[in-house]
Amino acid sequence: MSKNQIMNYKSFLLIAIAIVFALILTLIPEGTTVFGYQLKKVDFFSDIKKMETVGESIEKKLIFDEEYVKYASFDITKYSESINNVLVYEYNKVANLNAPMQSVGLSGNLSNLSYFIQAIKNAGSSKVRIAHFGDSAIEGDLVTATIRNNLQKNYNGSGVGFVSITSQDISFRTTMKQSFSSDWKSGSIMTGNPNKWKLGMNGAVASPQANSWVMYETTPFYKKTFTNVRLIYTEAKGSIKYSVNKGAEQTASLVAGSDVKELLITVPSSTKNIKLTIPTADQGKFFGVSFESDNGVYVDNYPLRGNSGVSIKDIPKDILTGFNKLFNYKLIILNFGLNMTTSGTSDFSWYEREMVKVIEHLKAAFPQTSIIIMGVGDRSTKQGTQFVTDPGIPKLIKAQKNVANTTGVVFWDLFEAMGGQNSMPKWVSSNPPLAMKDYTHTTLQGAEKIANMLTEALTAQIKK
Repeated sequence: MSKNQIMNYKSFLLIAIAIVFALILTLIPEGTTVFGYQLKKVDFFSDIKKMETVGESIEKKLIFDEEYVKYASFDITKYSESINNVLVYEYNKVANLNAPMQSVGLSGNLSNLSYFIQAIKNAGSSKVRIAHFGDSAIEGDLVTATIRNNLQKNYNGSGVGFVSITSQDISFRTTMKQSFSSDWKSGSIMTGNPNKWKLGMNGAVASPQANSWVMYETTPFYKKTFTNVRLIYTEAKGSIKYSVNKGAEQTASLVAGSDVKELLITVPSSTKNIKLTIPTADQGKFFGVSFESDNGVYVDNYPLRGNSGVSIKDIPKDILTGFNKLFNYKLIILNFGLNMTTSGTSDFSWYEREMVKVIEHLKAAFPQTSIIIMGVGDRSTKQGTQFVTDPGIPKLIKAQKNVANTTGVVFWDLFEAMGGQNSMPKWVSSNPPLAMKDYTHTTLQGAEKIANMLTEALTAQIKK
């Protein structure tokens, strides 16, 4: 071997050894002490890595981690009674989670909350209704269910409230099992409204074919009895059929008219399921069914997957007014923001202007209703090897606060309640996990915690 070849070989060997040594360094945990020196995490590409948004297209394809699926995504009918008992036990462990909470009060125009506070103090003699709008963070009755539980425990009421005719979250909603025939024609904010039908307060509407049906069933996870079943509809005629606890079919007449109507069906408190059948095609436009009992608090879950909240303007004012005439809402909670940070947006002036229009639209339809804007929670992006708060989050929260101040409504800072800057990694690594590994969505436990924190903030105002 020539001298030059030997030199080249030695050079190659030294480079190889250096590379191997460098790779070994990347495996040493950060904080390890060697000869009195504390090592930092080695990442040779951190300076050239582009900031990578975690869950960039999460709203286009909803992703659930194992913890979420474990408790939420299953078909209840596949389980025997004995297994149901086990699942009830597991669910209750989650529902009773008592994790430490960051106490963050309500802010903004607190006098706007007077409609709700006055009403809830009289919940023993009347019904107090709350509408909870949100994006995928509240699908499956997440967050909403715990708010409902907390308030019904303290101020009475029993029943899950409003449930749509058709829904995207039937596979993982644990508070009401729902099934329906596949022949319903529908329109919604989420999937489109090609027929230009008037959308309900839930942002959706369904029209039947001959003998289209929908069935609602209680679940062992959410033992809320009900005695009143209220079918909400418009532009209908004729009658429908219904059966309770899979018994004989009965008939009930619908009322014609272009405003929002209701059909009240009284059932025993032991009711486990009810099936509604619409005999004639295009017999009406149906929005959903509300499950209630006596006086107390009822909280309706209105999820708008993939939406920023601005599409609430697409719900006609006369429909909102019609819903309010039936339900007399005293509080509206707006729980949006996740979808505004997925595209790397940093200028939220357009969103601010549009959300002001949304609030004004709601105020016109609900003149004696309190409104709370929930600020967006923390969401992480990956920078080098670290998960940090998405740089758009603080700017979005500022825009949401501006909306609350401009329109004179209440604001609740979920970001601060979660722990503020860079808090999401702590939620992901919590035991049990409070957030999913997309560093965006909460787990069932996390949703429980958020609901408990908001309820605590509401209760503090009620007791003043």
